[in-house]
This record gives sequence, structure tokens and C-alpha cells, in this order.
Amino acid sequence: MNGGRLSDDEAFLLGLGELRAQLQEAVPPPAGPALTRIAMRYPEEAEALESALAGADLPRARRLLADLEAQHRADAED
Repeated sequence: MNGGRLSDDEAFLLGLGELRAQLQEAVPPPAGPALTRIAMRYPEEAEALESALAGADLPRARRLLADLEAQHRADAED
């Protein structure tokens, strides 16, 4: 047992779900905690997401998130 701590994959998936939900809102709230969780597994991709969100480029953020989900699925298959 890991003392209640999340694994990197669990934290990533939690952050991914949080950010996906936030991006469905008309004006998403700051995604700091979600990005921190995503960065545990994919730090460079989290930086790209942060940049897109900081620039209010929500279409790009959504594309990056979809690409990241696909990458995670492919990594899990290996």
C-alpha cells in the first residue's frame, strides 16, 4: 500500500478528467491542480497545455488534451 498516495498514472488520469471537465465550461477556471497532476506523468505536455490555457487558446488546449489521452493509451498498451 502506498499510504493513500496516488501513483503517477492515477494522478495523471485524475488531472486529465479534471481538465477535461474544466474545458467544457464557457470560461474554464485556472487549471493549476489538474496541470500539476498531468505533469507528474507528462511534464512537457503539461507545459504546452499551460501555455495554451494562459493564452486562452481553448481549441488548442482541447487538441493537446486529446493528443495526450491518445498518447497515454498507446503508452499503456506497451
